Amino acid sequence: MSAVSKPLLIEIGTEELPTSSVSVLGKALLEGVCGGLKIRNLSFGKALWYASPRRLAALIHDVEQVAPEKMIEILGPPVAAARDQNGEWSKAAIGFAKKHGSSPENLTEKDTEKGPRLAFNSTIQGVSIEDSVTNIINESIGALPIEKKMRWGAKQISFARPVHWAVVMYGSTVFHEPILGVTPGNVTFGHPVHSPEPIPLSNPEEYEELLEAARVIADFEKRKNSIQIQIQAAAKDMNATAVVDEELLCEVTGLCEWPVALSGNFSSKFLSLPSEALILTMKTHQKYFHLLNSERELLPHFITICNIESKNPEEVIRGNERVIHPRLSDAAFFFDSDMNSSLESKTSSLSQIIFQHRLGTLLDKVNRIDRNARRIAKILGASESEASQSALLCKSDLTSQMVLEFPDMQGIAGRHYALNDDVSSSVALAIEQHYWPIYAGSRLPETDIGVCVAIADRIDTLVGIFGVGMHPTGSKDPFALRRASLSILRILIEKAYFLDLRELVDFAAEGFTSDLLDSGTSTAVLKYIIDRLPTYYDENNISVEIFRSVSALGIYDPFDIDLRVKAVAHFSTLPISESLAVANKRVTNILSKVDESNSLIEINEDLFSTEFEVRLAAELRLVREACSDLILKKDYGAALEQLSMLDAPLADFFEHVMVNSEDSTLRANRISLLKSVHEQFLKVADISQLAGK
Repeated sequence: MSAVSKPLLIEIGTEELPTSSVSVLGKALLEGVCGGLKIRNLSFGKALWYASPRRLAALIHDVEQVAPEKMIEILGPPVAAARDQNGEWSKAAIGFAKKHGSSPENLTEKDTEKGPRLAFNSTIQGVSIEDSVTNIINESIGALPIEKKMRWGAKQISFARPVHWAVVMYGSTVFHEPILGVTPGNVTFGHPVHSPEPIPLSNPEEYEELLEAARVIADFEKRKNSIQIQIQAAAKDMNATAVVDEELLCEVTGLCEWPVALSGNFSSKFLSLPSEALILTMKTHQKYFHLLNSERELLPHFITICNIESKNPEEVIRGNERVIHPRLSDAAFFFDSDMNSSLESKTSSLSQIIFQHRLGTLLDKVNRIDRNARRIAKILGASESEASQSALLCKSDLTSQMVLEFPDMQGIAGRHYALNDDVSSSVALAIEQHYWPIYAGSRLPETDIGVCVAIADRIDTLVGIFGVGMHPTGSKDPFALRRASLSILRILIEKAYFLDLRELVDFAAEGFTSDLLDSGTSTAVLKYIIDRLPTYYDENNISVEIFRSVSALGIYDPFDIDLRVKAVAHFSTLPISESLAVANKRVTNILSKVDESNSLIEINEDLFSTEFEVRLAAELRLVREACSDLILKKDYGAALEQLSMLDAPLADFFEHVMVNSEDSTLRANRISLLKSVHEQFLKVADISQLAGK
């Protein structure tokens, strides 16, 4: 580190940023600046990011003023080729020196593994923060993940929102080179209401403290924590529990600079509505946090976060109460209107909604879901009639006024409307739960009928979209096929259902009109779903080699795959696994070179010429008998324990028996014995995959 190091402060002052982007952009700015410093070999200490509705900032401590010198060495032609027959410098030597702005006399010799070579040595001066900071900032701004940029005034400059001020300071030194069309200085601004006056900075390290004195908590995480503490305190005062949704908490943190929690009420008459509708109204439209009593029932209260410390908080509360009332009244109106007609009567309207122009309407899709759900119910032993009823009703609430107003109510509204129609609770729950899991890691359908419809819906989407050639590419996945695939896998694995996806996908494909789907659709869909499993297992700390040992068998039952994977995962931790995997790898390599049509015969024990062949065959018979019932019961762990008994016989066989005998009959007999061993292992997994390449 150079003798001089100082703190570096960069701040961009804007109009109100998109709330969901505040923290993302703050972190990205810091990452970009730190990356720029690293590239230029400028060392630094602790790095902090700040983000509020009107600012993005990075404060990096102990930034080196000048990067250290860098020694470089470039190797040239061999020394033997450096001079010609007359002892003069060769063209190769002269050209190499000239290329690097030098002469042959200034080159050195360097001993290498390939002999001595000419070398060019030079010292590159380190860059300074003064010469680099503007470029670092511009590079960082250019890399920010801004979905939609704005232009303002007559400027050609674009950013997430119009920029009004900037601060660039290195210690007490201020840089004035323009950033995003504004000239930076040492002046920032506090809260627009409580402290609108300019705030001059004498040093970057006073940035956070001065802003807090001006009613701005610049640290996003500190502000977020303050909000959470205030919410819990307000809830305690009302003898209630506040439900603090993380997404909403982050959004509210991005909305305010000086958060103040206030509690309000709404009419208890609205509690007759589905609680989900009330919560969504408060959360989506008003950014309110809802409260529950000790029985986890919704209370007619809310907590709002204001960006101002009002002198008259009661009036602010009354204003919020006045705003929420018509919102809840609208929800009540939509709900009551929807309840005037049955859920079943809404199904016909699905014919007016296009699912995909080649795959037809949502009504067409519902009919296909029904067909798939009945088939799955039959396989799983669930009620086919209830699966059918749930499937036919599962999308009907999409035409309701409630869902049109609150899209997040789909499924939830359907459950309420179904119960109002005296539909069985299992069917009503399936209507809601067929959307589960809604996102990665969220809860799975809790009922067998819900599972049937959930899988039926996703299989139909996968087969249909793949069938019309709309495969996901790169980051583009408009029909969320990755999520659909992982959802199917999670449901079947984590809820322990045996279901062969190959059979189901083929069945689903038959539900589409002939010639609609591309050839090879079923194969492509199966591969796509199974290809999601390595990611699933990676998240569960299971290596890809372990997964491959099972996927090599070509199994399409996810739960069966999972049982085998976990058995192999446990087996791989045992001391014997390595030697047995290597032995299986050797067997696999031998078999890969065999022409089965000419070289394999039925094992003839009379041809055994060594005790090691006899022993291996005998152990194989015992293992086969022991494994038969275990594999039938899918107790793959115990089966692998039995297969481990072949470790010693296999090792002795390879040590003492020449497989590639000159006698073709003996060779074929020995290869057939190894093939039988290999096939026995393949009834559980191909553990040769554990041996690597």
